[in-house]
Amino acid sequence: MKTKRGMTFISWIVIAILCVAFIMFAPVMVNKVYELTKRFELPDNAEQNLLQHQQDQEQKSNAKKAFEAGQYNEATQGYQQLIDRDSNGKEVQTSLFEIAKSFYETDKKDKSMMYYRLYVDTSPGYNFKVKIAYQDLLSIYKEKGMGTETTALLNKFKETYPEREFEFNELSKNIPGDAK
Repeated sequence: MKTKRGMTFISWIVIAILCVAFIMFAPVMVNKVYELTKRFELPDNAEQNLLQHQQDQEQKSNAKKAFEAGQYNEATQGYQQLIDRDSNGKEVQTSLFEIAKSFYETDKKDKSMMYYRLYVDTSPGYNFKVKIAYQDLLSIYKEKGMGTETTALLNKFKETYPEREFEFNELSKNIPGDAK
């Protein structure tokens, strides 16, 4: 009997020690858990950013539809609003190109030229839109008799994209010899 009582007594002491330990360390553990969960919380403006992204995607989609429907003024306004909302955003490059293309389609060559230049100057790398921008710019320069600008643009293409010799030859084949 003594051993059974002794075991019960020891069990109660162990339980008491565990309770005291829990009471002492619980606040520390709660703080650690709280700090860990804070790392995974979304920033306060995450919902606003998500909403803005959705609005931008809708704006871009509407502008694209307007362009495809031949409503170039609406397309231009839609893309310009994207730029105005976030001039450093990821949609700026696409918007510059599409605005330039809209002006090109409506024979507003001076405005088209301005936006194509911005697009070409800020383009991060070569893609099919860069090629179209260069083609349209060269076409405008040729149409306006801007030989110096034509030469400078061809040289810029050759320097910026030296690995694109085929595209360079393609771009320069319709340019008069004195402008190359």
